[in-house]
Amino acid sequence: VLTYFKSAPMDAVAFEGTLERWAMFPKDRPGEVVLVGRLLNEDAGEALPGPRTPSGTDWLLFEIADRPDSIRPLRLRSTPMERGERVFVVGWRYNEADRPQIVREGRFVRLDGESLLIDVDELADNTVPGLSGAPVIDSRGYVVGLMSKKAGRLQRVASVEYARAIIDTRVRTPTPSRP
Repeated sequence: VLTYFKSAPMDAVAFEGTLERWAMFPKDRPGEVVLVGRLLNEDAGEALPGPRTPSGTDWLLFEIADRPDSIRPLRLRSTPMERGERVFVVGWRYNEADRPQIVREGRFVRLDGESLLIDVDELADNTVPGLSGAPVIDSRGYVVGLMSKKAGRLQRVASVEYARAIIDTRVRTPTPSRP
């Protein structure tokens, strides 16, 4: 997202006071707004990747400042994927904006560095973008990653491992008390 939609001075994963407010909502329920707080993975030393650069860190992880009870966060998967395992991509491509949410089934192929490669026949054509950032869910409803980039006829998915590491080091680790 930050590769394409950012303030002019941004060149790293850091808003540095340029973001006033970030609100999200389900596409079909704009009245159910989620307000986000601070960016958990903010890092002024992490350069924004180029549009063609694969990245396993293709995540923006925010604290939730406020959300309606009707919206619950998805849970991250904690076990490795198995070759051939079913996955589901949830979202819309740009040419599907006026349709109900679409769920596409695919299969896990293999790891590629920090990314998962999945095969979704319906997306192999590589002609219509728009699923970047869409959750990829396993058959038990756990997030295994986020849609990131194409990889030939396969899809490159930013694994949950990066998100899990940020949560473990910046959220679950207590802040040392000051003397």
